[in-house]
Amino acid sequence: MMSLLTDLFIWIITTSAMACVLVLFIFIAKILLKDKLKPSWSYLLWTLLILRLMLPWTPESSFSVFNILPIEKQESTNDRGHTFEPNEPAVANSLVTAVQPTDSALHNDNESDSLVNKSEEFPKSISTLQILSLVWLIGVVTLLGFILVANIRLAAKLNREPSIEDQTIRAVFEQCKNELKLKRYIVLVETNHVSSPTLFGAIKPKILLPRSVMNALNVSQLRHVFLHEMSHIKRNDIAMNWLMNVLLTLHWFNPLLWYAYRKMRDDQEIACDSLALTRINPEETKDYALTIIRLLESFSNPIRLAGAASISSNKKELKRRVVMIASFSMNTKKWSLLGLMVMLLISGCALTDAKSNDNPREVKPSVVNPDFPVPNDAELTKGEAKNPNIKSYAKYIWNEADEIKSIPDHFLREIEASGWNEKKTEQMGAMRVFEKNGTIIWVTTHNGFITLSELKKVTNAESNDNQQGSDTKPNEMLSAKEQEVYNNFQKDLNEQHLNGLEPISIAKLYVQAKLDNKYDVEYALYTDREGFVQWTKEDDEKIPDSDRGTEEQVLSTFKNIESGEFVQTSDFEGYIEYQSNSGSKSNFQMIKDDDGIWNVSFQPIQ
Repeated sequence: MMSLLTDLFIWIITTSAMACVLVLFIFIAKILLKDKLKPSWSYLLWTLLILRLMLPWTPESSFSVFNILPIEKQESTNDRGHTFEPNEPAVANSLVTAVQPTDSALHNDNESDSLVNKSEEFPKSISTLQILSLVWLIGVVTLLGFILVANIRLAAKLNREPSIEDQTIRAVFEQCKNELKLKRYIVLVETNHVSSPTLFGAIKPKILLPRSVMNALNVSQLRHVFLHEMSHIKRNDIAMNWLMNVLLTLHWFNPLLWYAYRKMRDDQEIACDSLALTRINPEETKDYALTIIRLLESFSNPIRLAGAASISSNKKELKRRVVMIASFSMNTKKWSLLGLMVMLLISGCALTDAKSNDNPREVKPSVVNPDFPVPNDAELTKGEAKNPNIKSYAKYIWNEADEIKSIPDHFLREIEASGWNEKKTEQMGAMRVFEKNGTIIWVTTHNGFITLSELKKVTNAESNDNQQGSDTKPNEMLSAKEQEVYNNFQKDLNEQHLNGLEPISIAKLYVQAKLDNKYDVEYALYTDREGFVQWTKEDDEKIPDSDRGTEEQVLSTFKNIESGEFVQTSDFEGYIEYQSNSGSKSNFQMIKDDDGIWNVSFQPIQ
């Protein structure tokens, strides 16, 4: 869940930064064109901002401004994990464990267990990114709550207000509806919950008129008010305001977007003025402007809710509205073409992503699996993995780009196009893992370099041949006391039978249960301490017998555990250090439960 939250937060941050660039382009266009850009097109430019904030993906373009202003986009939490340079053979061992269920039940060498422990610890420590993600989420929920409560409260109050039945006012109201060709049902409400004429509601719109306004305005002025408010309905402005408010809750930390929203609302009012003016005679334009001025002088302080739009605005915008009204002209074909060109230009520059570097480079077949091509300039470094299930192993490293911090999209596409399937595992930390026909590759990035490591697993036939040549034989591992405890424990799985046993003895019981195929006993020896349980007993029972390891494999890994040394690292954690049959050092992790009894902490990877 936390990884999904941080992924979403990173996408929001990236989108917000790109939206800021688009806002600057819109402001520049408005400054350069001034009154040449007609009101409807000036307002329409803000739809590009809404698209930028909504779309999870935009097409790549050579004209994109982000080719020269790169904003890095992260793909997954794995790419943003803790940066570390692991011992490659140890990673190879861990990857075999992660993708091969049979081996996942077996412990590997000391380096492999150490890496697995480190990667498991990553989610336990809260990073700065996770803290910021939580703060962002709290802000989103809080702000969205405020917006909803404010609109719901006003809606509840308005439901108790009377509708206007004055025949003169209703006649003007119906005339304006016909002039704008509106078929929707609109309620005309008298209320003192607003100080100036206001439209409220996107689905069931209501035009709100205070009693003071009805008394102060004549029929002609009321017509101007109705035409303006109905223009909001005609243009679906309330729905647009709601959408923008929801997007702003996601980007509440960005002051530039809040300022852009304020300017969008100002442009929205002017666009409605423009539409209203198309329904009145040219000689009435002066009277329309006087109506706006009178409303501002006498009935100011319009409400600023997501679900509302008011005819009056602030004094700062009044001059701009009056100038537009005075210079209004119906002949707008020339300027409509200009508006379209501006939208296309801004879209091409700021509503697209940077062109990815898809230039093909010369490749060569990998030494482990020829099906996978690596760049010719990739440096090969062979390694040796101690895990007996690894047949061959190699590592390549090459420079992809300066300061690269995540695996390039084009490279991931090349991997998938070659038939490699990604392994969805949280065990590996900061890397991407793929598998094909028994070969595993994993990719990481660091300081502008891509590292690709590759290994080939031993096949079942090869594994059987190796086992036939081995002189490892099953043997009795338990002492008389341990055998007695083991016999009693498997009857009822009561942990009190284990009370007083040393951690090494508990581990030996676990191994014996594996040898006896007592899977319920094996699971009962796992820790149930909170924070360490990885799966349920039902999940454990679903593992097929073929994936649990043979007796030879179990003994090869655990045979010498009784001669190991227990190292306690905290009040409830420790490990048994011993030498496996392969000659490598291994760690067997143990956890003390709340009842004071040591249990096994290792569990297969899901």
